[in-house]
Amino acid sequence: MLRTSFLATILSQQAFGQQNNANAQCYYPSGKLHEKGVAYYSSGVSTCCEASQTCLSNGLCYDIGSNTLNRYSCTDKDWKSDLCPKFCEAASREAPTEIRQCSGSSDLWVCGFR
Repeated sequence: MLRTSFLATILSQQAFGQQNNANAQCYYPSGKLHEKGVAYYSSGVSTCCEASQTCLSNGLCYDIGSNTLNRYSCTDKDWKSDLCPKFCEAASREAPTEIRQCSGSSDLWVCGFR
């Protein structure tokens, strides 16, 4: 089950909408193109999710259909920007990865539930 803070973020972003940039290219940490990636921000470096997902302010993507959090991609091909999602980069460099927040922690995550 998602934590309350994530649910609040998701609901607020759905209520106010996202400013997607469909023209930006998105990349996984390896530099591989994420063909279905949609950039969250309309300009500059941005985290990317897929069209059916909600991009969260921490760089994760929420999939309402499966009730999961995932790390997808970034518009910075080299992933050097601090705006790229810094979750599970080593665990999955060429694909998205599902992640879960550890109970009772705000900064500990478990990678790779797919």
